[in-house]
Amino acid sequence: MLAPIGMAIVALGIIGIIWGIFQKVKAGRVADAPLVKTGDAGARGAQVASPKGAISVEGAVHCAEPVMAPMSGVPCLWYHVNLPRLKAGASQRPDGR
Repeated sequence: MLAPIGMAIVALGIIGIIWGIFQKVKAGRVADAPLVKTGDAGARGAQVASPKGAISVEGAVHCAEPVMAPMSGVPCLWYHVNLPRLKAGASQRPDGR
């Protein structure tokens, strides 16, 4: 009776270790991005980015003409919308009809 419980605990431990490794890799990517002020990012652009093009920016941003996010209607500087394609004959309704 204790063997299945022990196997489940070991499996959960392995899953936890794998999840932790993925989180460490993701945190490393964020930590590798240089932290610059908004003025430097605006003036020097890609010159301040990491070799992979990542950048972390801090500071106040003043936008003369913010755009409106199409889904939320919130004024913003930039947005991204992902529209996946539907296969021919696929249902567009959540209930599958």
